[in-house]
Amino acid sequence: MPACALHGVRELDPAVAEDFQKFWADLQAPDGVGLQEHYTNVLIALAQRFRGDPTVAGYELMNEPQPGFNAAPEESDATELFPYWGKAVNAVVAKVKDFRQLFFVEPNVERNVTDQSEISAPWSTYSSYRNVVYAPHIYTGVFTADQEVASRRFMPNDGGYRSAISDAKALGLPLWVGEFGNNPQDDDTILRTHYTLQDKYLLGGTLWLWKENANDVNGSVFWGVYGKPFGRGTPQPKRILITSRATPMAADGTLDSVHYGAGSGDFDIRADSASPVSCGDLSRATVLFVPPAVTAPVVAEGASIDVFSRAGAREVYVYPYGGPYRLYSGQPGDVTGPRCPPKTSAAPPIPLPKPHGCISTKSLRVSLRHPRHQRIVKVTAYIDGKRVLVKRGRHLRTVVLHHLPRGRRFRLKIVEVTNRGIRISRSRSYRGCP
Repeated sequence: MPACALHGVRELDPAVAEDFQKFWADLQAPDGVGLQEHYTNVLIALAQRFRGDPTVAGYELMNEPQPGFNAAPEESDATELFPYWGKAVNAVVAKVKDFRQLFFVEPNVERNVTDQSEISAPWSTYSSYRNVVYAPHIYTGVFTADQEVASRRFMPNDGGYRSAISDAKALGLPLWVGEFGNNPQDDDTILRTHYTLQDKYLLGGTLWLWKENANDVNGSVFWGVYGKPFGRGTPQPKRILITSRATPMAADGTLDSVHYGAGSGDFDIRADSASPVSCGDLSRATVLFVPPAVTAPVVAEGASIDVFSRAGAREVYVYPYGGPYRLYSGQPGDVTGPRCPPKTSAAPPIPLPKPHGCISTKSLRVSLRHPRHQRIVKVTAYIDGKRVLVKRGRHLRTVVLHHLPRGRRFRLKIVEVTNRGIRISRSRSYRGCP
C-alpha cells in the first residue's frame, strides 16, 4: 500500500498500519521465517551484546506499537501485543545466559492519547520473568482535537496517569512513564503539570527529548531541552529551569511524598525506613541527585548524610535512623547534617604516593589496597578541586591519572566508593615536571 500519511503523522499512514497488521499476523518473510521470529532474533542479539554492560538498564521491546487495522485498538493489547511481549521475553531469557536486565513493555500507541486500554490479565499470564516494567507514553491532550479548537492550551485532568496506574496494577508490574513531552511553548501548562502529577503519584519518567536535529514532523518545531541551532544544540532556559529537579534515585523503605518547585528549586522528600541504615551502607542508602541549578543546602531530619560534588551537581547519600525521615531544601547557612562521621579505623585514608622531586606529567599510578571482600564501585579524582579523568588499572585495584599539570604545583585528592563504604585520600601536593 502506498504511503499516504495525513498531516505528516505516521500513525495515520495506511502503509504503516498495513505493516503492523502483517507483523501481528506473523506473516512469513521471503526466507520463510515469520516476521515475529526475525524480530525476536534481533532482540536476542541485542541482549547478548549488552548483557554485561552496566550502563544498559534494559530494553524496550517496541516503541509505540500500532494495532494495525484492528477495529478496536485497545483490544489489541490483550490479543496481539502482550502475548507477543511474553513470547519475546521468554525467548531472550532462554537464549541469553544469566540474563537479569529489565524489559520495558508498552500498550498500543493509541492509548498514549486516548488513555483507553483493555489490559486486565496479569503479566504472569504471558511470562514468569519478573524484571519487566510497564512503560506507557502519556500524551493526554497534546495531539487531540480538544487542544486544537480550544482558545488556549491546557493540561487535562490526570486521567492519563490514573489509567496508567490502573493498567500497571492489573499487570502486577512497576510503572514508569516511558515518554512524555510537548511543544516548549506549552511548558507552563503541560510540562509543569506532568511533573506535578509524577510527584503526586510518586512516578518517574523520561521527557521527549534531550537533544534533536529536527522534529520528525516539522523541522521548524523542536521539543528538546536543547534546540536550535542544531548540532551542538542551544539550551532552552525555561526547559532547563523546569527539568532541573532534585530527584531521589533510590530510597530505603517507603517513599511517602515528593515535592519540587520548578523555578524556586525548593524540594521536600519524605519517606519511612523500617530499620536503621549504617553510615556507608551503600546497598541500602537513599540517594538524592541535586542538579547544579539547585543551590540550596540539603537538610536532613531522621537521617545522616554524605554529600559529594559531581561536575557541579551533588550526590547525597542518606542513611535513615529507622522510622520517618525527611530531606528538604534549606536556606543559606542552614546546618545540612548530621553528617556521617569518618570511619578512620574501618576505612583508612587512601595512601597517595610520596612525591620525590617533580613527577612525570604523563601519568601517576595509585594503589587501592583494601580487604578482598570489598568491591570498588566508583573512583573519582580531583586536582585542585576539579574532577579529572581516571582510568582503572588492569587488576582494578589501581588507578592511573593522565595529563597531569605541567611545570607547577597541584593538589590531588581521590574518593573511592566500595560496596562497604567510602574512602577519601588526604590531599597531597605534587609538582609536575616541566
